[in-house]
Amino acid sequence: MVTYNYNKDKEILETFFVNNVTQGEIINFLKAIRSTNEMPKDLRMLIDSTKGSLALNPAQLYKILDENIKLFSRFNTLKVAIVLDRPVDTALAVIYTRLIQLERYQFQVFNTILAATGWINKGVNGGNRHIKPNTPPLLNNII
Repeated sequence: MVTYNYNKDKEILETFFVNNVTQGEIINFLKAIRSTNEMPKDLRMLIDSTKGSLALNPAQLYKILDENIKLFSRFNTLKVAIVLDRPVDTALAVIYTRLIQLERYQFQVFNTILAATGWINKGVNGGNRHIKPNTPPLLNNII
């Protein structure tokens, strides 16, 4: 399951992968983000997958890539940090970083929320923005 909430105070799309997350769920999430007008043109996204796992094989990454390219057309920049704690998920994410080579798109893989939060906030408003990671908020949207 993919859940998400745009945190206006932090200016981050907080996303959570829970249980086994499929290619279809990720694509539906990307389509939902593409169709909303709530997000800023320079989008920062923090994906916490520590309570989930990617139910994907490497070949399925291409379809996710295609949908992500469509998403990218909606934004000036995308900065995405994903937190994974399973080696197989980390391997899939590293493969994905090799596939997606777009200007104005940053995608980094992390194994802690603290490291991901530090990176996603780096350079915001001309400097480092220090926001403590927190537990998942009440979620507005569930896919």
